[in-house]
Amino acid sequence: MDKAQVEELWDDKNEEFMKGIAHMCEIKRDQHEQAGYSFKKRNTYWGLPAILIPTIMAPISVLIDENTDSGKYVNAGAFLLTGIITGVLSFFKYGEKMANHFNFSSKYADVISDIDLELMKAPQFRVQLDVFSTRIHMITDSLSNSEPIIPSNIVNNPRYKKEDYDIVPNTELEINV
Repeated sequence: MDKAQVEELWDDKNEEFMKGIAHMCEIKRDQHEQAGYSFKKRNTYWGLPAILIPTIMAPISVLIDENTDSGKYVNAGAFLLTGIITGVLSFFKYGEKMANHFNFSSKYADVISDIDLELMKAPQFRVQLDVFSTRIHMITDSLSNSEPIIPSNIVNNPRYKKEDYDIVPNTELEINV
């Protein structure tokens, strides 16, 4: 005989588990956001001179007498400096890293919203626990497997330490059936 599968009901322990996942996603969201701003600052720091030096040097190089040694050295130095700065930008790809971290920050924010919206509902109106927890588990696994590396100065920041939650995503739950 086929036995009908009984669904696990939402209880306080399951809600705490989801709050723990949301808390970890908040930490990841904030870390990726901070990493995005860090790379944005670096992109601006290196990108602005790469634009300004050639823009400034174009009219100046016309005004400098090419026949003098100092004029040649100024032009060569400016273009060498521009090449080095552009090389750093191209090698480290700060703009790409910035966009990638901001993208992951928003994806973690979406997971937090999904959990908050589900927990806001009365238990009888929520999506079935096994369906919801499987969906959240798949999303968070996918994010953590494909996320860019967060710089160590951000990861080691005490602001992002996990605390206040006894139940974290790697904790096994008892399933009352």
